Amino acid sequence: MALQRDVGTVLALVTMALQRDVGTVLALVTMALQRDVGTVLALVTMALQRDVGTVLALVTMALQRDVGTVLVLVTMALQRDVGTVLVLVTMALQRDVGTVLALVTMALQRDVGTVLALVTMALQRDVSTVLALVTMALQRDVGTVLALVTMALQRDVGTVLALVTMALQRCGHCIGASYHGTAEMWALYWR
Repeated sequence: MALQRDVGTVLALVTMALQRDVGTVLALVTMALQRDVGTVLALVTMALQRDVGTVLALVTMALQRDVGTVLVLVTMALQRDVGTVLVLVTMALQRDVGTVLALVTMALQRDVGTVLALVTMALQRDVSTVLALVTMALQRDVGTVLALVTMALQRDVGTVLALVTMALQRCGHCIGASYHGTAEMWALYWR
């Protein structure tokens, strides 16, 4: 690695090994040999600048799940905000990687602000609501989700919970896949 890439990376890995945990370094080296040194470079940079705990979680995800998810999360961390990645990693470890994948997809395609609001809702209230909102956004229209998230932040998350529950009950065979289900949900709210 030192001969092919950068001695600084190796120095950083050695420093991590001496100060923190050899297991992390072993995992990073394994990733570098099997996958892409660029990912390891980004992870080491995050570890030196931010928090090794985040890197540990990302490495654990990479080894247990899919390096593709970690690549996306690292890209988000470098381009946007490490705080968002921390929350997403926490959700992935505690809940379901599928939700994080959907949120990351939304963040890359649409707006990170929406994802931040959805993550906040997930941590404060109920992940099932976020799952429903994410499914609606992927299947139907992000505008509806944006409106629901805006309502949740400005008014009361309970209202959004009720709306999503009503939408699921009225259109039980799908989540937001029917325009009539969404329209009926809004009609019920504005009564």
